[in-house]
Amino acid sequence: MLDEARIHLLLEAYIDQTLSADERVELEMLLESSDEARRMFWERLRQHAAAREWAFRSSAERMVTGTGSTKRKVIAFSKGRWIAAATGIAAVIMLLLASGVFDRPPSQTAGEDLKKPVALLALAADADWEGVTLSSGSPMYAGDFRLLRGTARIDFLSGAQMTVRAPAEVGLVDEMKAELHSGIVRVFAPPAATGFTIVAEDLIAVDRGTEFGMMEDPNHGAALHVFTGRVQVADSRKPDHFQEVTGGHAVKSNAGELVYFNADPGLFPGSGDLADEMRREQAKRHSGWLEKSADFHRTRGLVIHYTFDQRVPGDENQVQNMAGSAQPQTNGTVIGSEIVAGRWEGKSACSFSRSTDRVRFVVPGKYDDLTLMAWVRVDRLPNHLNVLLRADEVTLGSPHWQFDSSGRLRFGVLTDEKIHLKPGTDEITDWDVAVSPPLLDSKLGQWVHVASVYDSQRAMIEHFMDGRK
Repeated sequence: MLDEARIHLLLEAYIDQTLSADERVELEMLLESSDEARRMFWERLRQHAAAREWAFRSSAERMVTGTGSTKRKVIAFSKGRWIAAATGIAAVIMLLLASGVFDRPPSQTAGEDLKKPVALLALAADADWEGVTLSSGSPMYAGDFRLLRGTARIDFLSGAQMTVRAPAEVGLVDEMKAELHSGIVRVFAPPAATGFTIVAEDLIAVDRGTEFGMMEDPNHGAALHVFTGRVQVADSRKPDHFQEVTGGHAVKSNAGELVYFNADPGLFPGSGDLADEMRREQAKRHSGWLEKSADFHRTRGLVIHYTFDQRVPGDENQVQNMAGSAQPQTNGTVIGSEIVAGRWEGKSACSFSRSTDRVRFVVPGKYDDLTLMAWVRVDRLPNHLNVLLRADEVTLGSPHWQFDSSGRLRFGVLTDEKIHLKPGTDEITDWDVAVSPPLLDSKLGQWVHVASVYDSQRAMIEHFMDGRK
């Protein structure tokens, strides 16, 4: 039986950042093993977030834009050793974060019922969805989805797989049921998903361990093609009169009656077709990136650019700084982290799974302004502050770039005056910090491009994600 008093105590310590190592392990075990514990966890976090938002609102504009009544002094970034560490990396580089234990739900208001995903987008090739941005790994919740271009495979939590080819509109009802409003889908249902159901305008199909295709055409109605196994099918006007259709056969409705004919697998997208499309799309995107990246290396003012595709000859622990005017000491030293597959086949990234994982490098010179950019895939935010980049030693002009536990992007620089408001509090500090709104609620597990711009002359800090301020 769940000890609610104990989990409340652990949750308060988690929020206050006072958990011991043993208590953290205890909390993780409770969350892994108990649905009720996970519900309590997210409910408490939502309450905490709501309280923080209330306190945050009075100074929101100053933190989001990084401007206020106080003028920023010109603070030059000092030459020194910088670290991309722990939960991220920076300076126009690619990285990958290790998978976390817990899935983070979408942002919700305190008191709102928990929404649970019914499926996830497993694979996508050149996919364009109406009104929503989805990429491989995105959770999908109950509702209608219109695929305008490309091909996608949706994996339901029951184990059923549905491949959709555009143009198509599907409705996700729950992990065992979908609706086909228009277009073509192909379904594979393993034994664990026996009973998976698709409802079209004219037909209702219930899987009995099979692979089948279904199409819905406004002019010609719905048709079901069974490739292997068995499907029970009924006309939607006679939902209690099911008939069995076996592999190699197809059926459609004609004025309320089922008409049989031979199945044609070639009409429907398969997993192999989708894999081929994905390889072609990724190869095209990678080729385009290589071309743009070569031009970017020559950008005026570029100081550090790590792609993780190039190692320093003779030293596998050194990643090469690809900036056109790079000096040897600016190559990065990889400590603990692994070089892994990145956004595309043939593209590398750097994985950070432990607090000791990092890349160390030297930044020469002093700067009155600075732009930091990175492609990142964040799978979890385990700490109150999750480092993207920080200076090795905290001195005047030291920059820190981080995500906080709410997915806000933060950039701060140490100044020589204690006149700045600490984000989320009334405390005055010598750190000049700007904090974005939450960015990662629906982006965990997905590649995103983040950037922060600091301009001391204009007294400005700005944050961007995927090119949007």
